[in-house]
Amino acid sequence: MMLFKEQIDSHELVFIHGAWASGWGWSSLIPYLESEKIHCHVVDLPGSETKEASFQSQASLQDYVDFVCAKMDAIEKPVWLVAHSGGGLTATAVAEAVPDKVLGIIYVVAMMLPSAMSYGDLCANVSNKQNIDTKGISPHLKTTAFGSYIDSFSAVKEVFYRMLQMKLYLTW
Repeated sequence: MMLFKEQIDSHELVFIHGAWASGWGWSSLIPYLESEKIHCHVVDLPGSETKEASFQSQASLQDYVDFVCAKMDAIEKPVWLVAHSGGGLTATAVAEAVPDKVLGIIYVVAMMLPSAMSYGDLCANVSNKQNIDTKGISPHLKTTAFGSYIDSFSAVKEVFYRMLQMKLYLTW
């Protein structure tokens, strides 16, 4: 679907969080975007409503896709998907499921994998072919019967924010 700027009276943005997060991850950005012409819709994917819920979540990628599609149905017009981290997988799957309802995807440090490839497959390919350490956050994950989580803010800083200046850490 191709729309020209003059045909669009407003933009609907659907924000999809990544793993081990929830809609709160977008809370500091939304006030800068929300306006008369930009409407922000932040989702809490199934099983991510609280930290405790995420430990027990059995939600699948298909559950996420169905949830986001239902939110989009309520908006009743094409949307832009804005995805962070693992939310990129959900955004890509949503766009593949309902391409006529998605104007585009904005990946914010997000994952987009080749079709039929898992994250594990990608890491194995990169590690084997390019001799790159792909462990990332893996050594810091705690496992439950339903998935994994990170229970250490210092691990998050070490893996995801190591390149930032120390003063940025202090604002958290």
